[in-house]
Amino acid sequence: VGGTATSGHYTSYVKQPGASSKLWYHMDDSFVTEVSEKTVLKQRDAYVLFYTRKEVKLEFPQPPSRERVPRNGVKEPHTESKLKGTKKEPPLDDTPQQSP
Repeated sequence: VGGTATSGHYTSYVKQPGASSKLWYHMDDSFVTEVSEKTVLKQRDAYVLFYTRKEVKLEFPQPPSRERVPRNGVKEPHTESKLKGTKKEPPLDDTPQQSP
């Protein structure tokens, strides 16, 4: 098994995914053989190991606000609209808006 980093014959032992699975397989070209965990643990010439986490807790940051800054970098202040109690937002891009 093996040879050099650029040539030789390489095999692998692979555990079936799933927390409850105890099945291991020996992969050798197109041949796949089920093996015991004891057989896998007896191997002493392994040099590449891959691990998986049992649980991954992902935390995502809050998305940015939808308020955009014009290309000139200066934010336009919110202005009061003619309707009492509502605010008129500045345009989301630099395209001039036509008044009604």
